[in-house]
Amino acid sequence: WFTASKNPDDIHRDWYRWIYENEEGYNMHTQIFGHPLWNEDSSHPGFYYAGEFGEHMPDFNLESTEVRNEFKKIMRFWMEKGVSGFRYDAAFHIYDEIKYPLGTIEAIPMAVKWWKELTDFNRGINPESYSVGEVWDSSTVRASYAAGLGSTFHFNMGDKFIIPQIQTEQAGDNTYARVLQGDYDLIRERAPGSVDAPFLTNHDQARAAGLLKGDVAREKLAAAMYLLTEGVPFVYYGEEIGMMSGTRDESKRTPLLWNSLTEDGKPKDAMQTSWAQDSDCIYNKKTVSIAEQQKDKESLLTYYKRLIRLKTSRPSLLRGKFKAVELPFRTSKASSWMMENEDESALVIHNLSAEENLQGPLPEGWTDARMIFATDSRSSADGQMDIAPLSTIVLLR
Repeated sequence: WFTASKNPDDIHRDWYRWIYENEEGYNMHTQIFGHPLWNEDSSHPGFYYAGEFGEHMPDFNLESTEVRNEFKKIMRFWMEKGVSGFRYDAAFHIYDEIKYPLGTIEAIPMAVKWWKELTDFNRGINPESYSVGEVWDSSTVRASYAAGLGSTFHFNMGDKFIIPQIQTEQAGDNTYARVLQGDYDLIRERAPGSVDAPFLTNHDQARAAGLLKGDVAREKLAAAMYLLTEGVPFVYYGEEIGMMSGTRDESKRTPLLWNSLTEDGKPKDAMQTSWAQDSDCIYNKKTVSIAEQQKDKESLLTYYKRLIRLKTSRPSLLRGKFKAVELPFRTSKASSWMMENEDESALVIHNLSAEENLQGPLPEGWTDARMIFATDSRSSADGQMDIAPLSTIVLLR
């Protein structure tokens, strides 16, 4: 399509964002992500195409009816093969003011309208289909996009709150839960009926295990602090076994360690992928493989399975609404919230201290609640809470 579009007279010309040199209203020198936005076509000097992510990735023109219809054909093709959900990369960038004459478009409303059109099309084929978009922006912008997509990744949960709080053992004044409460209130206001998509880290971020120095107890705490929030959580592959990374993107995307046949963190089994460079795999020299962790009842992988079973077994945790809960005593070591639906309520409390138990009275109305989950068997909640270091408990009423 793009090759054909290089011909100014081809029907595909309008499928991409093309302009001619120094066309009125456009800034030919615009830079984005460290490279030029506009790229000259060497076969037709004087004509330029937009490529926000590089000259190798020309941008589609979503104002073209033909492009929209082609996208829908692609959705139908895969859904008729049984695919029931889609993740849209860089959903925020399909419309961007920098690709248009200044002041001529409103990017967010236009983008939201398109994503709703596509999501509605998918649901017309399969009412249970699911879409989630990558909108790496503020909570306000993400909430706007959720109205069209139905779900957006909850950026900033991991890198701005969970990981730093665990590193410093400081929860502030229940800051994480308070911020999430505000985010969820905003989403419910702007995108009622949407489903949040919490996550810890992704393919563009340093892996959590490395940031937490390979401390399994801290990794378990981080897992509980995002899996037990509202919505449908996403686990970035390898996070469940504590894979690490460097700063290069390639090191964040190395092959999953299925078994123990590795050398310097690189899989050596003939059945495993082996495309990654040795220099990107060295961060996982000591990472314990899936095969080994499956045998260990105390492993990080086993803990992820416990959390997922817990979340999917309780309606309050699976489909409930999030509400920050303040503990009835002063502490900077606790992060606490409630998940509630019409049938039940669950109280989630995390102890961020690595040294001391979290001890004190339970919130009003929870003294007779049943404890249904504890990271550490030494934790208790019999009228009073006594939570082991770097641990989580869940109460049900």
